[in-house]
Amino acid sequence: MPFSKAPAEARQRLARLLERPAAHVELGDLDTPVVRMPALDRHGARVWVKRDEQSSRVYGGGKVRKLEYVLADRRYRDKHILGVGATGSHQLVALSLFHAARGGKLSALVFDQEHTDAVHNNFELTRRYVEASGGRIDHVGSRGALPWAWVRHHMARTGSVYLTPGASNAVGCLGFVGA
Repeated sequence: MPFSKAPAEARQRLARLLERPAAHVELGDLDTPVVRMPALDRHGARVWVKRDEQSSRVYGGGKVRKLEYVLADRRYRDKHILGVGATGSHQLVALSLFHAARGGKLSALVFDQEHTDAVHNNFELTRRYVEASGGRIDHVGSRGALPWAWVRHHMARTGSVYLTPGASNAVGCLGFVGA
C-alpha cells in the first residue's frame, strides 16, 4: 500500500517518530567510503563495496553501526546485557569492546562452532571482558540448548537485559539505515 493511502493514524505515528531521531552514541567514524571493485565486475555490472571494516579504530564492521543505537537506547544503556552467540561471535567481541570496556556489565550465552584460531581469539577476548565486567559466560554447547540456558539465566534473577543475536532488533537495524 502506498504511504499516501496508509491510515491517518499510521502516518501520524511515523511523522512523530521522524521528528525525534533515535538516540545514538558515537563509537566510530561511520562515514566509511564506498569504493568500486572492478575485479568483481561481471556482465557489464559494476560492483561497489561499502568499506565498513574502517568503521572504527577499535573494531570495524557493521556491528559498530548497530551498537551506536543499541547502547544509547534506554533499554540497554548502562544495563547488564546478556548477549548470545557462537564461541567466536563478532557480536560478542563488539559488545565486549564497546559496552564492557566502557564499564557496562556483559554476560553471554555461547554455543559451539568449528574451532579456528580466529574463533579462539574472539572467544578469549570476549571472556576477558565479560569476566572483568563482573558478568559470566555460560557455554551451552549447541544452539538447541539456548532456550533452556536463557530460562536458567533469567530464573537466576541476574537483572540482565537480553540482546537479540547480532543486535538484530528494531533499534540495532537503525544503524544499517544510516549506512
